[in-house]
Amino acid sequence: MSYCLNPNCSRPGSNSVTVKFCTSCGSKLLLAERYRATKQIGQGGFGKTFLAIDEYKLNQRCVIKQFLPQAQGTNNIEKASELFKLEAVQLAELGHTHPQIPELLAYFTQDNQQYLVQEFIDGQNLADELNNNGVFNEDQIIALLKSLLPVLQFVHDKQVIHRDIKPENIIRRSNGELVLVDFGAAKTVKPTALSVTGTVIGTAGYTSPEQAIGKATFASDIYSLGVTCLNLLTQVQPLELFDVTEWSWIWRNYLTVQESDNLAFILDKMVEYAVKRRYQSAIEVLQALNPPNKEPRLQRQREQLEYENNLRRYEQELSVALKAGYPLDEFVRNALKKIQQSLGISDEDVVPIEQQLLAPKQAEYERQQEAIKREQERVILENQRQLAELKEQEQRKSSPPISNSDDNLSRDRSIDYTRLRDLLKAGNWKDADYETYLVMLKFVGRKEGDWIRNEELLNFPCTTLRTIDSLWVKYSNGRFGFSVQKKIYLEVGGKPDGEYYEKAWKKFGDLVGWRVNQSWIYCSVTFYRHKVEGHLPARCFFGYRLSFGDGGCVWMSSLASRLVKCNL
Repeated sequence: MSYCLNPNCSRPGSNSVTVKFCTSCGSKLLLAERYRATKQIGQGGFGKTFLAIDEYKLNQRCVIKQFLPQAQGTNNIEKASELFKLEAVQLAELGHTHPQIPELLAYFTQDNQQYLVQEFIDGQNLADELNNNGVFNEDQIIALLKSLLPVLQFVHDKQVIHRDIKPENIIRRSNGELVLVDFGAAKTVKPTALSVTGTVIGTAGYTSPEQAIGKATFASDIYSLGVTCLNLLTQVQPLELFDVTEWSWIWRNYLTVQESDNLAFILDKMVEYAVKRRYQSAIEVLQALNPPNKEPRLQRQREQLEYENNLRRYEQELSVALKAGYPLDEFVRNALKKIQQSLGISDEDVVPIEQQLLAPKQAEYERQQEAIKREQERVILENQRQLAELKEQEQRKSSPPISNSDDNLSRDRSIDYTRLRDLLKAGNWKDADYETYLVMLKFVGRKEGDWIRNEELLNFPCTTLRTIDSLWVKYSNGRFGFSVQKKIYLEVGGKPDGEYYEKAWKKFGDLVGWRVNQSWIYCSVTFYRHKVEGHLPARCFFGYRLSFGDGGCVWMSSLASRLVKCNL
């Protein structure tokens, strides 16, 4: 029978072996005037595969691959075409020099379609063999590894990564020899380009984690070959052999016959998720299969396996303890210590485990504690405020009213202090603070929103400063006023010379409540009378700015200088 290669033919298998054109669609049946397809034997993401005969070689059987991608979009089709051509190049390079890789017979384009023709491997793939004969035993797996690992090393030495090793792509010839087929996903790399992200390709379950994100390495093929062995040992799909909740392989649970510790150790290392913990080359796996001194090496492998299992056991115990609550109390810590000792694990061994599991818990615990602390501070401040208000109300009830007649507001007739006096008397600290700012601006001839320069402050009239200060001191019972602020500033190391003293200024800000958590504030200033000494006046220190800042230091120093000269 002749099989028509036209993808749109409605009856491709209806032709006799002697005709040259399809009786259904009229398409040419011979490729390159010599290759005749006889039946379709496969179909994948890149196209279809056909069993064929070469009429130039006495009808010798061969395989035709037709490029017919399922990918959509121009970029995807171009990439698939590039990979299809690359398979031909790689087979030409690898197949004619190694008996366990199919040989390329031809690559060409006909009727705007790409084709490659390769050697036919007469045999059964391992997926079919598994379905027909059941699970492989240990001897069969070891024989498989010893047969394919040299092939894999040969491929890697040619700087090629296969990227699709699985039972379907391993064929056993009639003489028992294993052949690695389907290089359609293979990638040629330079040693310096292994870290470059490439195309994501491969078969789910058999693909390594790094290959799944486009960063395949030679160790990725080691991983895929290891997973192939696990599938052949268990007859269970790879995705079911890995427990994502525990992040560990559970292939041993599906074994019908127990395998030796040596083979189990080798397979575990081949399928390590972390690339650095995996075998880095096929030669390393072969050396593990054929140790020069078998018994000591087996003992070391047993010890290593037991050590890793003990680490996992401790990690599980710690996880259970953390689920019960954090931070861990002394009883739980002592219990974990005893478990650690019984497992023979050193303190140094458990540090990475504890860092990984405890760090998120500690961060969350610290956030909760900080929130509790902030709430406690808020409650304390609110209680203090309410208590101070009660005391102030009681004090006002028991104290006789303050007489306006005692206030000498006639010292400077060009300035009206009446509104300032009335606001202070009423305990309206916020408006009084702003009125002080306006009064001082008015004297130096500036408008609202501006600020008083240091040179203006150094020459500010003593009479005006004295009047403003006396009103603040009187109606705040000595807690507020410029003279109160000067006293505090000098006590913390400030000097009345108009210079900048950063340390004293910040200390002053902390004491009078202008700095909170090492940050300058203004909008958050509260205007209750019970606040710390020197808290007010405040507005004149910053003018139109949003906070005091370090610039207020020179202003305070200049004010102190003027107050000293005015005997305030």
